[in-house]
Order: sequence, then structure tokens, then C-alpha cells
Amino acid sequence: MNIMRNDKVVLIKGMDGFKKVGETFEIANITDTKIILREVTSKVAVGAIDIDAFEAHFKKAEEVSGWLSWENLVDRTGNVVAHYRTNGKKVQVRTPDGYRAETTCHNADDFNLFFGIQLAYNRCVMKSLNDEEAELVAMIEDLESELNVVRSAQSETKHTIKMMINSLELPQEH
Repeated sequence: MNIMRNDKVVLIKGMDGFKKVGETFEIANITDTKIILREVTSKVAVGAIDIDAFEAHFKKAEEVSGWLSWENLVDRTGNVVAHYRTNGKKVQVRTPDGYRAETTCHNADDFNLFFGIQLAYNRCVMKSLNDEEAELVAMIEDLESELNVVRSAQSETKHTIKMMINSLELPQEH
């Protein structure tokens, strides 16, 4: 791959300090043995990659087409909470319990992988919470129905007890 300073490259396979597959970097400098990468917007250097390892983990941004592979999305404790993939314009997230969501970068917007992953993940969480709410509402409705049956039975039994007591002949005084 022919690269020059200021070219944009995309991480296609995680390594060492570079874990967020799909993230875009800019070539800051090239030495005899290393390629120095920086963030695209802030221009802050983020790492140096051995030239030999570079091609196995990065592609030029314009060469990336289609969806990259699904990657683990982990929480702060290292637990896998979902999987994500990107094509450089969209991010898709899927959770282990079957929820899926997608975010799209519009033409005027700069693609931000981190933002896209978080937004799509939170959309999955919202879908899960909506389903949980619907289940709880259904349970409440079932319980209210059962409670009404019990209250009706209590009322009928109370009436029966009253009728039984009223039907007793009271002893007469002499």
C-alpha cells in the first residue's frame, strides 16, 4: 500500500493500543521503521506502528468498502455487552439478546465511530427497555384482573356469610 503524510487510514484489525476497528486515523509521519498515526480532528499523535505490521491492521480510507467484521463492544469491566461493525458511514450494533440498531452519518456530518457506536448501542438498550416495559404492563394487567376476581369472590363470600347468619333463627327469650 502506498501511503503518504496526511492520508487517512482505517483500523481493520485490532492490535495492542488500537482496539476500535473501523476508527479512522491520519498518517502524521513515516520513519524508516514506523508509521506515526494521529487523530483526524485534533491532530494529536496516538501511536507508532511498525511498518511491517501496518498493512495487516490498516487500509487506506478510500480502499475500505463494505462492512468490516463484527467486533466486540465491551463495558468498563471487560464484559462483552454487544457487537458492532461499520462501513465508514454507518454503524450497526447487535446485542446478545437479539436487539439491533443502526446509526448513519449524513453527508454534511463528519463520521465519528465512537459516537455512532454509543448511539446505536443506546438505541438497542431503549428497544430492550421498551420490551421490558410492555411485559411489565401486561403482568400488571394480568395481576389486576386476578385481583378483581379475588375481590369479587371476597364480596360474594362476605354476602353468603351475612345471609347465613341472617337465616339463623335467633333463640327466643322466655
